[in-house]
Parts: sequence; structure tokens; C-alpha cells
Amino acid sequence: MANSFSFEICKDVSATDISIDPVMASLESMREHTGEIDIIDTDHLIEFPDSDSERIRPRQLGIKQMADFALVLTNKPIGEEDERTKGFTYSFPDGKPLGLRASIISTHDNYNLEVVTDHEVGHLFNMVNHGEKHDGNGHCTDEECMMHKSLTRALERTVYVSNENGEEHRTIGETRPTYLKKRLCQTCESLFAYNTQVLLDAKRGKEVANSLVFAAMARAGHL
Repeated sequence: MANSFSFEICKDVSATDISIDPVMASLESMREHTGEIDIIDTDHLIEFPDSDSERIRPRQLGIKQMADFALVLTNKPIGEEDERTKGFTYSFPDGKPLGLRASIISTHDNYNLEVVTDHEVGHLFNMVNHGEKHDGNGHCTDEECMMHKSLTRALERTVYVSNENGEEHRTIGETRPTYLKKRLCQTCESLFAYNTQVLLDAKRGKEVANSLVFAAMARAGHL
């Protein structure tokens, strides 16, 4: 529909079904910025062209997507050996109003898939390619913003809660790093609203400058 954006969630053979849940949670929480979202598919199984190799190199991919945006899950690491990239977002014209827009998200050693998806969805909406807080590489300079190049890591202790005979019991589990959930800074929140409107206008067939629709998208930093 012209008043909403459609998403499809794709998986390669290495991704597990459980990885879809945090991605869906991210899309639900992002509705306040993106507006209405239609999820048209969550079971699209694909095979990467370099499926026999250990690492994913996103620029080699060719994905046939049916929606405005595609989120592609893999359990393989992304990029080169010296990188710790958790997500990679790209777009280019392919005859569709919004072009081809896809995010490759790795679940490999990923501490908080929902947080990484938030960040990548921001890139799908052309964040952050312009504005006063643009760092020149597709990210916000505000360290407290969701679109900063590095998401804050913290140690999180797992607590298991059970109930026996009406009494609550808590068991302390392992401590592991996690990414902290962030919000958009005020500048990026305004930019997100502007970008959303531009993309909706393009989808409705209105004339929009290609520089706004097909802005260059950068790798989502060393998340």
C-alpha cells in the first residue's frame, strides 16, 4: 500500500527460526518512526552466492525481494577477517519506486539482535546521510543516539525466576556482554520523519530527487 512500508524477513540456511523474534520486536518498536508496516513474509529461505565460504561479503549478493525492504538473517560473520560488522545495509535503483533496499544482519556472536536491527532499519530509511550530526560515513556523531557507529556494550547478568509453592526463587545465571537499547537523538528523530515522508512520496509516484531516495548507505560500523 502507498501509505505504508512492506518488509520481508529472509533467512539463509545457517539462520535459526528463533532469530526472527527479536527482528519482529524491532520492527514493532520502530513503528513510531516508520508508520504502518506490512510484514509480507517471514519464511523466505535464500542461499547466498558464496554459501560455500565462511564469511558473507554483502556487495556480492543479489536478492530477489518482493517488499519495499528486506531484512536478511545469516549466522555467518559479515565482511573481512579484521572486521566485527554485525549488519550491512545498501540500496540502489532497480526500477522500483524505492529501488532495492536490503539489510544483511548476522546473528553470529550477536549480543542483541533487536538493537542491531533497530540500527539497520535506520539505515534502510537513509539514516544518517545528511544533517548537522552526519559523520560523513552514514552515522550520527551523538554517542547516545541509536544511529551512532558504535552501540554501547555493557555486562548483563541473567536472572532466572521460578515460582514454587507460591514463593519466588531467583537464580543468578551467567554474565555476558550485550548491546544497550538506544533512542534516536532529537536531530535524527526529525531527520527520520523527513526521510520517511520522502520515501512515502516516492512510493506514491511523486517526483523526488534521486539524491534523497537513493542516498549512499554505509556499512553499519563495527557494531
